[in-house]
Parts: sequence; structure tokens; C-alpha cells
Amino acid sequence: MKIKSKSVSVLAALAMATTGVLAFNANNAGAATVATVHSGVVARLYASNGNLITNRALSPNSAWAVGKTTTINGETMYQVATNEYLRAQDSSLSGQAQKASTHIAGKALTLLPLYRDDTNKMANRSLAPNSEWAIGKYIVNKNGQQFVQVSTHEYADASNLMYDHPMTNPTYIADFGTNTSFSVVGSMNMGNGWGTGDTSSDTSTNTSTDTNNNVSNDPDIDPNLNADVEVGTDGLTYEQIHKRYPKVDDVREAVFESINAERKSRGLSPLTEDPGLDSIAARRAKEISTNFTHYDAAGNSIFVNYLNKEIPSMRSQGENIFGTPWIELTDQSAKGYATVEMDNDRGEGTDAVWNHYLTIIHPATTKVGVGICEASDGIIYTAEDFAK
Repeated sequence: MKIKSKSVSVLAALAMATTGVLAFNANNAGAATVATVHSGVVARLYASNGNLITNRALSPNSAWAVGKTTTINGETMYQVATNEYLRAQDSSLSGQAQKASTHIAGKALTLLPLYRDDTNKMANRSLAPNSEWAIGKYIVNKNGQQFVQVSTHEYADASNLMYDHPMTNPTYIADFGTNTSFSVVGSMNMGNGWGTGDTSSDTSTNTSTDTNNNVSNDPDIDPNLNADVEVGTDGLTYEQIHKRYPKVDDVREAVFESINAERKSRGLSPLTEDPGLDSIAARRAKEISTNFTHYDAAGNSIFVNYLNKEIPSMRSQGENIFGTPWIELTDQSAKGYATVEMDNDRGEGTDAVWNHYLTIIHPATTKVGVGICEASDGIIYTAEDFAK
């Protein structure tokens, strides 16, 4: 992926469904047939064809009504939704004893950058605050820093997660993570991404000929942007203001254009921007700025809920959500933001059942809504809602 060195996307965890509010026909499920996820297990879900469902999981100790018991790929499964199945080994039915487990789940306490062990570099994405993760390896280096594995090659600072089981017996790897900025992550202010996000030492030069610094001669800066921000605020020059304060409408337009440019590059028809979807996406962007997930507590898609109530004539084709600190962008412009977002999506490739990139290039999709929200911590969030 062509990611700028300091730009990071906010990575949502699996949507962690915690309550078993699922409806089944009374002929298919008895009131006493309930599967409870084992303590300490983040239970993955599977479709009836055996494919892993990649965007959500069931939380430890959550209880679910069971529709039917079946065998998929030689493994016993419990139906917990229309086309979602829970492995029997990850749960117990009513009356069965809970199974002890060594699986550990961790919740990110703040925005957490990730380190990759395959490249020995920082990853281009971070864990979203309050997102929950199944924990793999537990490592400590020669500096005493502790790391936990949250994906195949990605590790987070262990001290900034809260765990449902005690973390014990770390594996010692002397130089793990010591050759990157991750080695001092514990002392960083994570509110604005990597580092404090303070630009008071910005060395950009004001080329204005106006003594009040209200006009710039820089041809790349539009004088109409951010006109409501006074020059001199926090000691900022004209150029610094235009870097720190993005114009949300421009970012939204750039993201929309990048979607259609990507589709065009693959020979696909452009999407139409729909006002109704824009309204929903704007609401979703604001929501994910404080709760970075696609789903409500019952495991239902929030976007689909809105769509069914407000535009029932449309059919959902998926939702992408994204966030990155504006101040950390190398190219602090609407186009720069859109480029980083698309690079992240494109980097997921097409070798998957479903992901952000496949949502963008789905040939059946005809409409999209784009919403942008600038959070108080400087992270710009995007919601892209697709329909046909």
C-alpha cells in the first residue's frame, strides 16, 4: 500500500455482539435451547457454506437462541441467526457446564498504533478506542516493553489494553519493536495519533504581503477555505490554519470522487451520490467518531436499520468506515485524505470473501452516500454507505 509514513487509519475490531436478541420461528427453536459463549472466548461466526464471517464475532459469556444444530465441514455448529453459525466447541448449550478457556480478549483503552513483525515497521493503521480484540502472542523485549498480537502480523502496546483474563508468561524477544518509534509508545499522547499532534513549531512560512496575515500568495491554498478561522488563533499563520482545519465539504467531495475514479479504473460504472444516503452517512460519520463500529448491541447493522426505515426502496450493499488524524497526514488536503483512505482500502485486495475494497468495486452497487465528521481530537472520520 502507498501509505504516507505518519498516516494511520483507525481500525475497528470485529463487531462484538454481546446480547442474543435474535428471532427464530417457535417451531425451530425451543425456549430452553440457548448457546452461551465460553468465558474468555471471542467466538467467530460462519455462514452455512462454511465461510468465515469476517466482520463480526460474539463476545465472551454472551447467550444466544439456537435455531438448529447442524454439521458444517465436519464440525458441529449452532445456528444463531439466519445465516450465521457458532461453533459448538466455542460455547455450551443450556444445562451444560461452561468450558474453561485460555483465550483472552483485550479492549483498547485509547487509539493504538500497531507494529508489524514481518516488516519490522509501524503499520499504517491503529486500533480504535474501546474496540475489542482476540489476543494471540504476548511478548516482552529487552527494554521491558510488552506487546500483544491482535492479527497475524500486528502487535499493540500491551499496557494500553484492558483484558478479561490476566496476562501471564510473556515470550522474551530481545529486539522486538526496538527499531521503530513504537519503542517509546508508552510515553506518547495517543489522542491525535502518533505523538502529541502539536504543530506550534510548524516551520511553514507565511508568504502573505498583508500585514494582518489574512491573505496568502501561495497558489496551492484556496483563500476561501476556512474563512471562519481567524488568523492568529493559537499563534497560527494563514498557511498553518489551512493545514490544521480541513474543510469538511471538500473532504467529502474528494472521497466521493476517489470512489468513482477507482471504479472507473476497473471498468465499472460510476456511482450516483444520493441525498438520502448522504444524510444517513453524515449521521453515521458522527456516530463512529464516538463508537467506531458498524453494529448495534444486538449485532444488527446500524446502516441497514436506517436504510430500511428511511429509504426502504433501496437495498444495502455495504458500509465502509474510516478515520485518520488530519494533523498526521503528509498531504494535509482533501485529496490527500481521500488518497490515504483509498490506499488503505485498495491494499486489502480482492482475495477475500468481503472487505472495504470489494464494497467499493461491487458491480451491482449504483448509489453511495458519503459522510465526514471532524472529531474534537482532530481525527477525521468517514462513513461510506452503498446501496442499489
